[in-house]
Amino acid sequence: MMASSRNGTVTPAAAGRADRVTRGRTGRWGTRLALMLAVLAGATAPAAAQPSPAPPEASPPASPSALPPLPAAPAGWTLKGVVVLSRHGMRAPTHSVHCDGAAADNCLNAVAEQPWPTLGVAAGHLTISGSERSRRLAQFYRAHYAGQGLFPAEGCPDPDRVAYVTDGVERTIVTAGAMMDGMFPGCFLHPLKVKPGLYHGPKCGYEPAAAMAASQALAGGSFAALEDGALAGAIAQLDKVLGPFRPEGCAANGASAPCSLATLPRRAETPGAIRLASPLTEQFLMQYGMGLPENEVAWGRLPGATGLPLGEAVGAVNLLHATSERLMNMPHYQAEKLGSPVAAPVLKALEQLADGRGPAFTFFSSHDTLILNAAGLLGLSWQLPGFHPYQVPPGGGIAFELWQPPTGEPMLRPVYYAQTLDQLRSDAELSDAAPPSSTLVAIESCTGGSNGFCPWSSFRAMAGRAIDPHCVGPRPPKARRAAKKGGKPEAGGTPEEDGAPTAKPD
Repeated sequence: MMASSRNGTVTPAAAGRADRVTRGRTGRWGTRLALMLAVLAGATAPAAAQPSPAPPEASPPASPSALPPLPAAPAGWTLKGVVVLSRHGMRAPTHSVHCDGAAADNCLNAVAEQPWPTLGVAAGHLTISGSERSRRLAQFYRAHYAGQGLFPAEGCPDPDRVAYVTDGVERTIVTAGAMMDGMFPGCFLHPLKVKPGLYHGPKCGYEPAAAMAASQALAGGSFAALEDGALAGAIAQLDKVLGPFRPEGCAANGASAPCSLATLPRRAETPGAIRLASPLTEQFLMQYGMGLPENEVAWGRLPGATGLPLGEAVGAVNLLHATSERLMNMPHYQAEKLGSPVAAPVLKALEQLADGRGPAFTFFSSHDTLILNAAGLLGLSWQLPGFHPYQVPPGGGIAFELWQPPTGEPMLRPVYYAQTLDQLRSDAELSDAAPPSSTLVAIESCTGGSNGFCPWSSFRAMAGRAIDPHCVGPRPPKARRAAKKGGKPEAGGTPEEDGAPTAKPD
């Protein structure tokens, strides 16, 4: 699926933003990853011209041996509330594993030598372990924010103090339910709010060709150059893992049999091997996080292909996924048109908090592509310890914390929380003493803030300017009917998440 890489100069401002976001990054990969993030941070501004991305690091992100705690809020500050924009938990591939009864360009078994595992659920559904890991993170949210005074340490909250909202996709619905169960088992809560099409507004002029051109520009002007240059090593490693494709898989990707990932056609204007590689590498992350035996994660081939231990190898090849998703979802064109209906309900919930109304904790269950759309719109940047810049791990999310100092206006602090790969794999218990991976999220256009905090008035004004009202609101009746039937978004829209196992956009 998408492409990954970068080629540009690091400005002092971008380097400063990277320094703020890469808190706690040490070890041999820390400097290079900080540099990579500095380049990327300079690309989040909502300007018409996108900077050229610099070559990505082929090396894996540092595996954190100890996760540093976040800095505490200043003494005397009170947490007014939190709005979480979260990705769903671990899921099965979003397209069919089996090629019978499905088009060849929509099945995974056509693009690998060995058959893919089904993970025991239908395509795109949350796995049992995905639900269990989401409950673990929910338990952390409960304990952590109870310590900040949002909830009672034990027992049940006032039902009006919490809200859980999701679109109509199975994996987000089940994730939100797992969050409710993990945070407040045995408690009466208001029903989960299921809103099909929640994160999709009117077409508002969105054109796939224009979106692809924006991604091409962010990729440095040529997807082919990335595949043949900076990403060639990662593609070669994944090629060893996947092996030869079936003839129908070759045909679906515009190649003649025999073919493999490394021999797919290269085109400057559209991603080929890198876009196909994106969802495949993340499936290896899901397999690892679910706790599959080592010889079943990527058919046991990743360590041999990369020369790394399995966990590091999974992280290394996910450079393709992380960068691909950023290139396809964070350019200003996509961010404004697709991120506006995602950011709008988050901003509304924060406005209610600032005015002393609404729930103290609101959880939006969403998708990685949509989080990246919203992040591009709002100029957000991050790098979680143990992950690549802008990576959106399953189950993790951005917690927009609204704090009230003793005097003056509220202050907003976005924090990214997600379990590390090893925490997912071991189903580790989480607490403030043994926290998930976390980092402060930098807000590019914030003025007057420091130490991760942004004045509420500054953030609210910036978000209000960034959100395009023409892209927010009810979709046309035809699109709403399609959503109720589980169909595709309206013409010009994008899928709820991820992509097909081919070079074709879905």
